[in-house]
Amino acid sequence: MSENTAQDETPETPQTEAEQTEAVEPEQVDKSKASREAARYRVRAKTAEEQLAQTSARLDALQRQVIEHRLDGLNPAAFWKLRDNQLDGLVDDDGRINTDAVTQAVEALRTAYGLTRRSAPIVPDVGQQPEVARAHGFDEAFSPRRGQ
Repeated sequence: MSENTAQDETPETPQTEAEQTEAVEPEQVDKSKASREAARYRVRAKTAEEQLAQTSARLDALQRQVIEHRLDGLNPAAFWKLRDNQLDGLVDDDGRINTDAVTQAVEALRTAYGLTRRSAPIVPDVGQQPEVARAHGFDEAFSPRRGQ
C-alpha cells in the first residue's frame, strides 16, 4: 500500500511554459483569424453603406431635377421651400416621378399662395431689324473729302 500511496502523492510534473503556450496558441490563432475576418467584413459593410448613401443622394438629386423641369414656370426654390424640401407624394415606391402629382402640387401652391408663372424676360426691340449704317464703298473711302 505504501507504494500505491507514494505514486498517488507524487505531484504531476507541471507543464513547461512552452507547452502551455502551444496549448493556447491554436485558440488564439483561431480567434485572431476570426477577428481579421470580422474586420474585413466590417470594412466591406462600411464601404457598401457609403456607396449606398452616395447612390441615394444621386437618385434624390435626379428626381428633384426632373420635378423642377415640370414646374411650369414656378420658381424651384419657392416650390421646395413651400413643400418643406420633401419629395413625399411626388415619387412612387419604385422611385418614378408621379407627373400628375407634381402638376397638382404646383397648382395647389399657386392657388394657396397666389403665385404666378414666371414670364420670360422682356427684351426691348425683339424681332425688329436693326438699322444698318450705310456702308461706304471703296471709291468713297479714297475720294477727296467734301469740304476740304
